[in-house]
Amino acid sequence: MLDTLAQYTPGVFYQMLMTKNRRFRFLQISERFTQMCGVPIQDLLHDANALFQYVPESSREILTNQLLHSGRQLSEFCFCLELQMPDGRAVWLEARSAPESQPNGDIIWTGFVYDVSAREQALRQLAKSSDLARTILDNMLDSVVNIDDKGHIIYANQTALTLFGYQQNELLGRNVSCLMGAHHARAHDGYLQHFATTRETRIIGANRVVEAKHRDQSPIPVELRICELDSDSGRTYLGVMRDLRHKLMQQQAIDQLTLQDPLTGLPNRTALNRRINQCIDELVLQQRQFCLICVDADDFKLINEGFGFEHGDEFLRKIALVLSELPDAYLARTGEDEFAILFDLALEPAVLEQKVIQIQQCIGKPQQVFGAAIACSFTAGAFIFATADLTYSDVIRNTELALNHAKSTGKGGLAFHDHQLDNHLRQTALLDQSLKSHDLLAGFYLVYQPQYDVTGRLVGFEALMRWLNQGQLVPPDLFIPLAERNGSIYQLGQWLLAQACDFIRATAALPQLAHCRVSVNISARQFASRNFAGDVLAAVYTAEIPAQRLHLELTERLLLENPNDVVAKMQQLNQAGITFSLDDFGTGYSSMAYLKQLPLHELKIDKSFVRDLPGSESDRSIVSAILLMASGLNLQVIAEGVETEQHRRALQLLGCRLFQGYLFGRPERASHWLDAHTTASG
Repeated sequence: MLDTLAQYTPGVFYQMLMTKNRRFRFLQISERFTQMCGVPIQDLLHDANALFQYVPESSREILTNQLLHSGRQLSEFCFCLELQMPDGRAVWLEARSAPESQPNGDIIWTGFVYDVSAREQALRQLAKSSDLARTILDNMLDSVVNIDDKGHIIYANQTALTLFGYQQNELLGRNVSCLMGAHHARAHDGYLQHFATTRETRIIGANRVVEAKHRDQSPIPVELRICELDSDSGRTYLGVMRDLRHKLMQQQAIDQLTLQDPLTGLPNRTALNRRINQCIDELVLQQRQFCLICVDADDFKLINEGFGFEHGDEFLRKIALVLSELPDAYLARTGEDEFAILFDLALEPAVLEQKVIQIQQCIGKPQQVFGAAIACSFTAGAFIFATADLTYSDVIRNTELALNHAKSTGKGGLAFHDHQLDNHLRQTALLDQSLKSHDLLAGFYLVYQPQYDVTGRLVGFEALMRWLNQGQLVPPDLFIPLAERNGSIYQLGQWLLAQACDFIRATAALPQLAHCRVSVNISARQFASRNFAGDVLAAVYTAEIPAQRLHLELTERLLLENPNDVVAKMQQLNQAGITFSLDDFGTGYSSMAYLKQLPLHELKIDKSFVRDLPGSESDRSIVSAILLMASGLNLQVIAEGVETEQHRRALQLLGCRLFQGYLFGRPERASHWLDAHTTASG
């Protein structure tokens, strides 16, 4: 449909994709584009750089920034770019498109690109030859108005005169504010004075959509671009305007085709998605409540089969008319026999449930269709949302889940979304069951991430647990809370300690590793067990390793739960030679009051404070404060999440002497480190 429409416009239709890693390529572009600038279509469909390479380097960064800004703001992209072609030709293109965010984070722009070479060449000719330029400008489709530095009109081309309804002698000498809407008319002289004083280009060189004014005072939407001209007679300003009325009418026609259900005249699913996005945006600033309801006709197939498709279609039109009588409701047809109703209302769940039941009863009444009374029941699913941390796809999915659940309980039913139905919770339930299986340890293994001091010397490793479940790695922040909840953390914790101790024993014979400590994360539930200290010491004695090489990492939450028990266990293990560090320091409730009571050896700076170094002033201040406090408590400090040389340098300048992160090494299995240092020893 859009390709057909594009044949009757002066531009070329295109769709361009930007992936999450900022790679650009065209998804669609009309064949006429090759005639326009000579770049093969197939090259553009593979990589947009086939076109961007011809943009002068000075303009390429501006083009990229404009695209990124449009993608972030989901605002219209409009850019005039010059192409320097290999044959020496200069081609000017003006691209206009609207971006749309995709569920996976990609952005797709849809719009048109126009060959404006004649216009741009005419603008350049104006500075060289006034007579020739005016002849060209008078034959342009765009309106051109030239003003002096006081804002008085000194030239208007024929297109401008026609657009605004003036004769040349009526317009020359008047202040250009006579062509402007009230807001810009009042401020225009101030704009000129500000630019003349500061040279700050707020408007110069940028494309802006503004409201202009006809001689009869009627508003005209135009796109305005202003450039500054210097000549022997002084500084002037040239404004190029494009009448947007035809474009807006075209857009309305396109919207009607792309956003409206042709059978019922209601908005379609795409329009509903846009409306839901608007609701989510409104929730950022306002405390409101929305409810999306999906109603599905039960056994609609029987109506089509028994009465014919014409009766089925007419029945759906009748239902749409009944729903249209609902006050304060946004309606859409979202499937063959499915309708969506979006309410902006704050009702108690019980009251809202009664409202939905009334809607079901209303549309469930018999409808007169070509002389026959036809009725069917409707099943409904509903989802209430009042926060902005959702996407439209989340809202649709949750409502459809509720609808499917209602269908599973019988026809004509109603269900509100229950988070237990969400895929995430279903996955959690499955993982919970896997953690309770008899072969719990089958998918678990350890990796070790190296730790280095400021001189570049390897000083230790952190043992990190990994779980490969049904061929997929499960994140630790997902399975560890589950294991703590269902009790399997005890078995996992003991296994982890035994594996870490075995690694310490294996490294004892390697000179490069024999001095290295191994850090083990201890969960709150594991530490709280009555025999925790005895279990740790048993693992050390069984492996026959020096206790000083085992280092335990505790969380701040753990320390707050039962301080007396924590201190007693730490002292018992500390006396045996085992040291402790406080993990993710700074993210919890640390205070000097309990830090000074604990037999700690080290603080570990959380990676969230490292990620934005050295650029974040607040993170630098936090890290500096941690280092200062640690120095006062005679504790050493290690920073995790050190991924770049800039991170390391910033931390070292602040006084940090121990580091862990991808800059120094990724977590690897024990065999990797043992083989690497066995080879080095040999």
